[in-house]
Amino acid sequence: MAVGQQALGRALDVGRIRVLEDRLGVRETERPAAHGPLLRDVLALHDLYSREGFGVSTVSQVALVLRCSEFRAGELLGTAVVLADLPGGFEALECGLLGVEQSAVVARQLQPLDGPARLQVWSRLQERLLADDTTGVQRTPARLRELLSGWVIEADPAAAVERRRAATQDGDVDYRRRDDGLVDLAAYGLTGPDAHACLARIRASAAPVGLGDDRPASAGSMCWSTCSWGATRCRCRPMTRTRRTTPPSRSGALRPGRGRRAVAGRARRCRAARS
Repeated sequence: MAVGQQALGRALDVGRIRVLEDRLGVRETERPAAHGPLLRDVLALHDLYSREGFGVSTVSQVALVLRCSEFRAGELLGTAVVLADLPGGFEALECGLLGVEQSAVVARQLQPLDGPARLQVWSRLQERLLADDTTGVQRTPARLRELLSGWVIEADPAAAVERRRAATQDGDVDYRRRDDGLVDLAAYGLTGPDAHACLARIRASAAPVGLGDDRPASAGSMCWSTCSWGATRCRCRPMTRTRRTTPPSRSGALRPGRGRRAVAGRARRCRAARS
């Protein structure tokens, strides 16, 4: 039981909870030890196929044997190839310094580097992992990715710039149909300034248009995107499709609450006063 939850001891079966928590911890500790031999077998199978010129069949065969997707099979093979080139890579996984998810992060981050740069980053990572193990620090995959991304850039800045340029050229817009019939739209390969410009445009166009606009911010953004892309039907009301213009005051500040009717009434009064 976590520290600070002793007050719940009267209402909970503390003994049973501790047994289950200890069992979960043991099973999580055993996962990396079992994952290491799995990666070794995947790599050995790939070597046998490659000798006969059938290396491209490894991913599909591993997916068939493990009853998993080819994406996961390819990730297992990529992790095994990278760890095999690192001194003590498999041993770090099997002894628990690296978790299952952390090993995949290490492989993805170090794969673009050449030999010397990869060994340099791996050496730094080994020292950090040993220090974390001594102090009891548990580094999540996301935090490990942030740490390695900076080290990878430091190891070879020119290659990092080239990879960024190539990734920008591969940018694309894609969509995925969900099980409930809706569609998720995504944009890939945007630079930071371009992404902020797109988000600023969406926020500006999806701002409330009046007191009657009770849509949440997310619904307003969706209405802006569907209306601007020419969707045949939009969930926003007809009154909210066109933004009303607000005339500035003499000081240049915008006057809240004045729509087209107020402007028309003021124009009629001005014409009547002139006549």
